[in-house]
Amino acid sequence: MRVNPIIKKDIKVESRSKKFSLEIFAYEATLLIIFLLVIKSIFSYTSYRSVSVGSQLQELVSLFPIISITEICIIGLVVPIMTASSISGEKERQTFDIMITTSISPWSIILGKLGSAVIKIMLFVIASIPVMAISFIMGGLNWSALFYFVLAALLFAVFSGSVGVFCSSICRKSIASIILSYVIYGCFFGLTFVPMLIAVLSKGRYETSVYLLLANPVVFFEEFYTTILYGESGLGLINGNGWIKSGTGWMTVSGIVILLIAVFFIYTSTKKINPMKSNVVQIKKKSE
Repeated sequence: MRVNPIIKKDIKVESRSKKFSLEIFAYEATLLIIFLLVIKSIFSYTSYRSVSVGSQLQELVSLFPIISITEICIIGLVVPIMTASSISGEKERQTFDIMITTSISPWSIILGKLGSAVIKIMLFVIASIPVMAISFIMGGLNWSALFYFVLAALLFAVFSGSVGVFCSSICRKSIASIILSYVIYGCFFGLTFVPMLIAVLSKGRYETSVYLLLANPVVFFEEFYTTILYGESGLGLINGNGWIKSGTGWMTVSGIVILLIAVFFIYTSTKKINPMKSNVVQIKKKSE
């Protein structure tokens, strides 16, 4: 099996650098601080209420959402920065023209840049599994929840990375690409709530506008945690008819929608950096 040369090069360079080791150390240290704070708060609260040791251990289930949400926030903040400079950085270093004249196809370039960022961030997620595993050993959570979280984190990393790569392909400066990435983030995270809020404030029907939230990663993870921890859908309280009652059903459809959006960004990025397509557009403009 032929490995994407960009992924192969980036992973080799990253794994041999001291910077990557320091990043892993800082990441684990952050999780350790959060872990200790949560443990302290749990045992302080349960000791104040004179709760038994068994109940104290069951409270450790809260470690899973707290630590995993921290990881999701890190993914949402870091991955766009990593990918937003992937193509625009090549343009700034004036190596983009050299890269596209090689035998590597635009698809391989985009997937290579995206894959490098996703693999790197997933290494951080995997490194945190021993900490989260305490929730499953002591707190009584099903181990399948840990597997589903890794899949959900992978989906979110691909989505975040695709937004960054798309912005990088249409911008010439990395700073502009990063800013545009967060603007698009805001559209998915915030604007998808607007139709429902308008319908609620105007006292109209909002059931249809709820489905726009299928493209919102925040709602996807809200359903993920309510389903894992409580076995029910949080959105079912808003719209209690049809498959929306099931958090699993919502997550499945929402995951597909988010993945399709990521594919759209990736496809558009390949078109933007395709030199043949760019030349055709320039010829058409000159002929007009």
